Amino acid sequence: MGLPRFELESQAPKARRMPSYPTAPLRVKVKLYIYPFPFWCVLYLAIAVAVLCVVFLVSKLWPALIKSAPWDPTPMRIVNEMLDMAELKKGEKLYDLGCGDGRIVIAATRHYGASSVGVELDPIRYAITRIRIRANRLKRAEVRRENFFKTDLRDADVVTLFLYQSVNNRLRAKLFRELKDGARVVTYIWTFDGWEPEKADRKNRVYLYRVTKKINNNKDMNESSRS
Repeated sequence: MGLPRFELESQAPKARRMPSYPTAPLRVKVKLYIYPFPFWCVLYLAIAVAVLCVVFLVSKLWPALIKSAPWDPTPMRIVNEMLDMAELKKGEKLYDLGCGDGRIVIAATRHYGASSVGVELDPIRYAITRIRIRANRLKRAEVRRENFFKTDLRDADVVTLFLYQSVNNRLRAKLFRELKDGARVVTYIWTFDGWEPEKADRKNRVYLYRVTKKINNNKDMNESSRS
């Protein structure tokens, strides 16, 4: 009598058949909606553009209206050279005539510890300089909106200029009359006819003049100032 025989059948799970998709490329429709600007947005934008145009025109035409030199920013490397050449010291007072955006005024106070006064008649650049001084929290720096031919320079130790040759020559008599003995005048590019600079970097066109009022030293300076 034989033993019963058992056979086990293992049934592996059948592989799932993935559903087939069409081979055509997928197309996505995008709808672009353009919403019209409200009228007040268009109005504000037009006003802003108009104000910028007016500011630009005033900035360009102002020098011609006041018969002065147009603004041309002094490079910062020249600013540093001018202040170094003047040997500006802490506690001294500097005047920058036609200060533009106030870069010389700010550098003189921040890096040299001097009291500085910027003089600027252009209302736009006057406002820019005032904002920059406040933003830098410089208590010993200020800007005045006035004609620098009417600025009192009697307490100045250093005066910086970047104007025109004709304007420099018109300033000679005022500088000689008001500046104290030993005061320094540093000018960029333009010189003073009849005055001999004490120091000169002719490559970068930076010139230093020292006001001397002693009788034996100031003959040439005095005579040229009267002419």
